[in-house]
Formats: sequence, C-alpha cells, structure tokens
Amino acid sequence: MTDAMTEYGSRDTKFQTTRDQRTTSSSRTTGSNQRQRDHQSSRSQGKLSTVQGSSSSAVVLSTAQEDSATTPSKTAESVSAPPPSQRTCSSAYSRQANGLSTLVLPLLTVFVGICVVVVTALVAAMSTEAPMLAHAVCTSHDCMLHAQLLRMASNASVDPCDDFYAFSCGSWESHEKRSRIDDLVAEVSNVAIGSLRSKSRSSKKAAKLFGACTQPSKSDVESNLKLFKELRRNLSMFWPEAPPRGAATAHPMDMLLNLAINWRMGLLFQARILLSPVSGTPVFVFTPGTLSSRWRPEDVMPESEAEYKSYVRKHLEILNASTSFSISALKALQSHFVSMSLDVARGDPYHVPLNIASLAASWPWHDTWLLELINKHSKPYLFGADSPVVIGSKLFENIDVLFTKHSDRAIAEAISWMFIEEHLWIVAGRSDLRVGTSEKSGRLVERACLDYVSSSLGLLAAEDYVRNEYPARTRKRVNSLVGQITLTFYDSVESATWLDLDAKNMALAKIRKLKAKIWPATQFFDQNATKELYEKFPDMTGPFFGSFVQSLRTLRGLLTDAHFDDLYTMQIALPHGSFDFDYCFNQALVSMAVLKAPVYYFDGTDAMIYGGFGTLYAQEGAKTMDLLGRVIDADCQLIVKDWQRIYYSYKEKMACVYTKDTRVDLEVFPLVAGLEITYRTFLDALRRHSDSSLRLESLEQYTEKQLFFMTYCSALCSSHTDLDARERCNAPLKNFKAFAKAYNCSPDTPMNPQHKCAVFTTQK
Repeated sequence: MTDAMTEYGSRDTKFQTTRDQRTTSSSRTTGSNQRQRDHQSSRSQGKLSTVQGSSSSAVVLSTAQEDSATTPSKTAESVSAPPPSQRTCSSAYSRQANGLSTLVLPLLTVFVGICVVVVTALVAAMSTEAPMLAHAVCTSHDCMLHAQLLRMASNASVDPCDDFYAFSCGSWESHEKRSRIDDLVAEVSNVAIGSLRSKSRSSKKAAKLFGACTQPSKSDVESNLKLFKELRRNLSMFWPEAPPRGAATAHPMDMLLNLAINWRMGLLFQARILLSPVSGTPVFVFTPGTLSSRWRPEDVMPESEAEYKSYVRKHLEILNASTSFSISALKALQSHFVSMSLDVARGDPYHVPLNIASLAASWPWHDTWLLELINKHSKPYLFGADSPVVIGSKLFENIDVLFTKHSDRAIAEAISWMFIEEHLWIVAGRSDLRVGTSEKSGRLVERACLDYVSSSLGLLAAEDYVRNEYPARTRKRVNSLVGQITLTFYDSVESATWLDLDAKNMALAKIRKLKAKIWPATQFFDQNATKELYEKFPDMTGPFFGSFVQSLRTLRGLLTDAHFDDLYTMQIALPHGSFDFDYCFNQALVSMAVLKAPVYYFDGTDAMIYGGFGTLYAQEGAKTMDLLGRVIDADCQLIVKDWQRIYYSYKEKMACVYTKDTRVDLEVFPLVAGLEITYRTFLDALRRHSDSSLRLESLEQYTEKQLFFMTYCSALCSSHTDLDARERCNAPLKNFKAFAKAYNCSPDTPMNPQHKCAVFTTQK
C-alpha cells in the first residue's frame, strides 16, 4: 500500500512545503540526451534533437553544453568583456569619444549605422544557413515507441474537434477486438507464462503447479478426478447424483459463500475480509466472481437445447454420472448466471457500504441467518449485525433477482453444474470441452492455468516479471508521480469556492488519507524473504488438483496474516479492469500490468507521463468526491445525517454528472476532475522546464499540450463496440476549455460545446 502523500510529507501541516518540493523535485534537460522528469532523479540516456518546424535536421547538444548554458558561474564567464581585438563597434566608439564628441559625432553616427546594417545582413545570412531553434524533438527509445503507438491507433483524417476518440483511436477500433488495456494485461500474462515454462527462472512451486496443470499425465488425470469428486461432496454439490442417505443439503447462498471465502472459487461473487483503516474492525466485501475472467471465450455455451444437452452429457460421462434433468430449465438458469456476471464485469462502480442486518433485510427471499452464514465461513473473524458489508449496486440487484426468480433447489443444482463446467476441463485435461484443440486453444489452457496458480499462490505466479520490471527506483518514481497529483488535488479542493466549509474539510480529510494500492509488500522484492513467506505452501510434487486444493487450504489458514491482502492474494492484474477505486477503504487500485507503454513510460516527456498514467490515476482518486465517495466517511460508513447538506454543497456540479449519451451510464464528475487535476500538474512541470515545446519525432506537428490529450485517449482505445471507452475519452475533453484551446476548436463544434461542466477550473 502506498500513501499518496508519503513522498511529500503530511497534510496535517497543510503541506507548507508543497510548492518548494514541486520546484526542487525535478530538473529537465533542454538539449541533452533526454529531459529529466519532475518525479525522478536520473534518466536513461537518449537524444533530444533541436529542430526548426518539422525539419529532420538536428543539432544535438550534449549534457555538458546544457550545463554550461544553465550554470550561473559559467554564464557569467561567457558574457565577460572580450579582448581588444574582439571589441564591438560600439566599444570602439566609447573609447575615442572622450573630448572629440563635437567633431567626430556625425562620423561615428554614420559608422554605427553602417555597423548595424552589416550586423543585420550577417544575421540574415546566418539565418538562411542555420534556422532559429523553434522546438526540441525527443528521440529517446520511449519517445520513439510512443510516437509509433500513437500513429498506429489514430486516424488523422478525422477532425479532432469533431470526435477526438475517433481521431486518437480510429485505426485501433476498426481493427482490434479488445481494448489496449486488455492487450497490456495479455502481454504481461504471456511473459509470466513464459517464465513459468522455464522452471529454472521462476519459482519452483509456481512452475511445478503450472506444469502439472498444462501437461497432466494419465495417472494425474485419474487422481485429479477422484479428488474433484471428493471436493464436490465436501461442498455439498451432489448434483447430478442424489445426495447420500442422511447427507445435509446446503442453501445455495451457503454454497456460494463457502466457495468465495474458503476456496477463492466464487462463481457469482468473490469475498474479501478487510480491516477498517480507522476502527480495525472486519469489513465483509463482495467482489465480482470468476465467471467473467478476461481469458474466457464468450461463446462456450451452445445455443440450441439439443447441443446444450450433448454438451452437458459429455461432462457427465467423464464423471461416470448420469441423471435426468430439465435441459431448458438448466440452460435458462445458467444463462441468467452468466449474463449477471458479465453485467457486473462491464462495470459496477458504486460499492455501497451497509451493515449485515440491512443487507439481509434488503433481500426478502433470505431469512435472517445471513449473519450466521457469514460467520460460519469467516472464522476466526466474527461479525455482528452492525458490522459493515460492501457490495456493488449491480451485484446486489442481480443476487436479489436471482433468488427471487428461481427456487433454492434449482439454484443449487445450477451452482453444482457450473462448478463442474468451470473446472472439469482442466481437471480432466480435456480442452475440447471448453476451448477446443487448436493452437489458440493451447494458449487459452495456459491462461487458465495461470489463473489457477495466481489464485492459490498470488504474485508468485509472476515473480520474475514483477522483480525485473518494478525495481525500487521505478516504484519510487511512480509513487512520486502519485504524490504530485495528490498534492494538486488537495490544492484544487482547498481553493474551490463552490464547496461550503464542512464539505470542503471532509473532502480534504479524505484526500489526506487517500491511498494508492499498486505494489505488493516490500518483502516480495527480496527473494529470500519471499521463499520464507511461501515455505508453508506445498512443494507441488503431486498431481495438479491435489496440489491446488492443498495450496488453497494453506492460503485459507493465512486469512488473518498481515500479508494476506498485499502479497498472498495479490495478482499482477486486477480481476476486472485495471484502474478501480475502493470507496470503503479510500484507495485507488492500479494493476501493475498497465505500467507499460502507452499508459506509462519510465523515460518519457511530460505529456507522455501525465497524459497517460497520471490522468487515469487522478480520475480514480477523484472518486473520493463523486456521488458515492462524498457520503462515505473514513470508517466506511454512510454519512446519512449530513447527506442533504453535502448534496446541496455539490448541487451546482451535480447538474453535469452524466454523459448525454443515454447508451452509457457514465459519471463525468471524476473524469473531468481527474483531467483538470493532472493537467494542472502537467502545466506546473512545463513552467519549470525551458523546453515546453518538446515534441515527438514523426509527430512534430503536435505540441506537447496536444500530445497530452492524445496520450490520454490513446490509452483508452478499444473495439468499436465499446461505447464506454469513447465516452471516457470525449466526455471530459468536451468539458475542458484547455483542450479546445490546444486544438483550436471553433465554438459549438462537437468537442467544444458552449456549456461545459467544470469542477476546479473556470470555463468562461
């Protein structure tokens, strides 16, 4: 966990040193190998070429030359009086004028005039041979890569003032089926898979489990199937067979909670138990389940009833089981489960804090024993009726509809079947059941096995990648960038005139405590410490499913361990999305997998660094003040008594909460606020740097301010069916005067409407 203020001191002292720290925290080169970022102390070496217009000719200045141009003592030497032989016309005049001014003045006046003409001619002649320096072009590796990625995604034939997303992502959305962010996650997953394949370079335990999953022997499959049957019985999943005589059946909510808490195999939802940052009391948190994992193909379930029946029976044959069941009923219920999961995966932004008693009362189909079920599976934690519980609004509604519409028995049978479908193809080594047998299917098997390793061993599945890509200097640099943005956020709220005093103080208090959850525990970056932390886990010498189940049992025993959340269960990518906000714990969540081009660069221009990761992070942090964030206190409690007063303070800004695109349920407030915050931080950096016109080679026609906005939207590029991505790009830019000015958009063009929804800036 990273405190967003760590790099810059405590806001309890109102950050008296903020501006000094911002000024001294960076240096920027103007003609050196490449500029220094304001959140770093050193850079890799590249090149900055100074050019006129879009000319490809360059004058490369060395670091030593730059130092001589910027060091005061050297500057003084460079302007000292020249020797007599090098004196100017005016100095010769001053030497002879004394006592002869009356006679010589007319002649000297003519002479000086001639000097001026000659000097002017020389300057003109020189300017034709060596053009005046207009701006610098960054030609470092990161700058060249970013220029290439921008060109690949954009469509320059689109007017940026008509549709900036189409301008930035027109080529991407017409050719790609997934988002750029998903591409980054897939790329990192492939690196982790490659590392797991080469057992000598990755954790032995993780590699062995991965190998047993991807390449099971015949005897392994037999053992896997036996253990799979035993686990299903222990989970009260008797379908497709009848329950044994005297066996107690479980309520479907009991089954779902057991899977989510004890086995990390939740179908409809997962569950986390976290401690309140203030009171230290346990908080029960519902999160999306496994039915919508990124790698999973969407067209698995056959459409016709005949094909579906054959599909189900193939699974039952492997289990040596048969039963009579209603195909149409099972198919309809599974379709309901999957559609709910995909709905939540597409976005469930409002995670509402309730207490367990309120949640149980809100589900009329459920008896009052929800608390009993939670305590049954959460030991040694103990919850009470007033204990906080957090659940997404969509997930809450979907669970309610599911249990209202279907019988408990039907839901229990559907859970049993979907558990079989979810895991049997891996347990039995039968990829044909789920993804086919092609070369692509083999890659999907590896992606699924990576998920199994990650769910049981956490970041050990990507140990090599995390250590190599995120050394201490990289983590420090990212943390510093987060700190700068958070300071600007604080200053923006502090100077906002539309907030009343109480609402402002509440917002400032939350910003002071805002956390950034990006990195695992520092012990993970020490190989010996990591080995010791994972000593408790099995050696993974047996068949896959036995090792996997044993690992999950070990993990369950670590539920109260200090590193359960920041190491043992942490993964290289967030389960859904890559940026998120945890309202209850006031923390912005960032997937390490997205700290790559074009979202983040270790060595980039201001536009590249602030426009990409900076803006996307700030938009998550700004959720401390959105519709839900502004009414949740630091102890994960709804501020019911102050709701009306706080709402009134935000009333003016609430008029612009949603995008006008009725197809997308998108709150604009955090998008606009985050953009304004980051752009202000970006401008602060430009003002400190003399090369504010720094551009990218092959994209010299775009200023650094224009590149800032291109970088932001390019990171959001997705398929043409992703309406959310288009609006996340266009909606905040339409409401930002600086964008219209940067691209010289005429008034009332689509990207420069007359009415704008400003948060911290003036749009008049």
